Amino acid sequence: MNERPLSVPPTENSLRSIHVLDDRLSHYTVARSTSIASDLLHAAPQELQRFFQERPSRPDEDVCFPSTSPTATPGSPACLTPNSSTCKRRSMNPSILEHLNTRDPEKDVSMDIQEKKLSLYGDNHLHLTPLVFIDRFVYYHPEVGRRQARTLRELATDSWSLDTLFAKENYWLDVTCPTQAEMKTISQIFGIHALTAEDIMSQEIREKCDSFRDYLFVSYRAFVHDDVQLTPINFYNIVFRRHLLTVHFDQVPHVDYVLQRVHQLQDFITLVPEWINYALMDEITDSFAPLIQQIEQEVENLEDYVLHTTTTSADDQNMTICRIGMCRKRVVQLLRLLSSKSDVIRALIKRFEERSSFIDDSGSTSTLVKMPSSPSSEQDNKKCLFPVYGRIIPDVALYLGDVQDHIVTMLQNLNHFETALARSHSNYLAKISIELTQTSNATNQVIGRLTIFATVLVPMNLVTGLFGMNVKVPGKDYDNLIYFFWIVCSLAVFGIISFTMARQMKMF
Repeated sequence: MNERPLSVPPTENSLRSIHVLDDRLSHYTVARSTSIASDLLHAAPQELQRFFQERPSRPDEDVCFPSTSPTATPGSPACLTPNSSTCKRRSMNPSILEHLNTRDPEKDVSMDIQEKKLSLYGDNHLHLTPLVFIDRFVYYHPEVGRRQARTLRELATDSWSLDTLFAKENYWLDVTCPTQAEMKTISQIFGIHALTAEDIMSQEIREKCDSFRDYLFVSYRAFVHDDVQLTPINFYNIVFRRHLLTVHFDQVPHVDYVLQRVHQLQDFITLVPEWINYALMDEITDSFAPLIQQIEQEVENLEDYVLHTTTTSADDQNMTICRIGMCRKRVVQLLRLLSSKSDVIRALIKRFEERSSFIDDSGSTSTLVKMPSSPSSEQDNKKCLFPVYGRIIPDVALYLGDVQDHIVTMLQNLNHFETALARSHSNYLAKISIELTQTSNATNQVIGRLTIFATVLVPMNLVTGLFGMNVKVPGKDYDNLIYFFWIVCSLAVFGIISFTMARQMKMF
């Protein structure tokens, strides 16, 4: 699937960005998010509405507001061929460029922080606030290379304007933590549907693949480590026929890994947007493998410990129960993150097959180039495999099928781990219960023996108490030890007889 080993570290730039992001995270945002979560738990039902995103107050804020985009006019045909007029590149509106040049990004970010509310559809975890000192926009094209900047307008230089950059084919634009204003501008530039923009800004957590007129919208979940918690991070991939746009709300190393892989393969295959989208999904899927291997090792250790350990202390028992609980929690988190990915891959393959089976006259490929099952001639075979500059056009559906196989394997392994952990959990609890029962039985035996001793000694105490009273008792007038001898012998005989009968009755 992915030739890069899983243990390859991220690039120095990505690590530096992540460290800077961690070091400069706004304390105001953290405190405010904690306050919102606390107020949400204690709020009355009629007050819950104020914590969430408000309903649109103007027509143009509604997702159903009529679009003025020329490619979305009612009755226009769906974009099925690259040569179609609806598929031609959209030139950038000068007013949009002017709006980018006059906008203050720091002001947009501060306004976005103040207006941030909880999402009705998201996990409402603490997402990192967009910070202007992070290079949040990454542009890549084989001719231009990798370019990154804090804002969209800073991608342009004297030699490469935004209109020139976006006029190229098969480029990739990655956006991290866009503000509301930036997302609105991006939607105008690329003709993104209002429903797509709403899903992105509300951080829709459901993984899915939606087909729109000019693009495919793919929501695919990655994760970031937060101590023992795996915080889900959604990648929103908008796959156009001539370029790819990705949006996410946290700094993750997947983009750097994919760019490294793209750079290695750009001389051998035609890097169409669908393949870059596959490479990103493949990288996200591969990031689960080390965790699953770690869980597998932990499950094996726990099973051996539970089966072969005899007696343990209370501290060891508490630690083992916590280890099993944390391991099961991690398995449940991974199952939640992986459970819907297979459906997304299957839907994406279906969408590609629906929009496939052609190569346009300019030599660029469609979303998927179908390979002939039995080529009639070597010339036809070469036409399908090497249509452009001798490079291979990747059959994305086959690669996605391989990703789906990996996901199914991971899910099967996680289900097996969950079963094994449940069995180990119940076995260990049963083992502890047996130890407690054994301890209780031993305690009962000791108490039973003490009870027998007490039963035997009570009559003796009664006899000695009677002869010890300061009244006239038998034998008080005798100066010899005959009465004392007979009293002691009687008590000894009574004790021997009582213990013998108790032993025969198996009382101890």
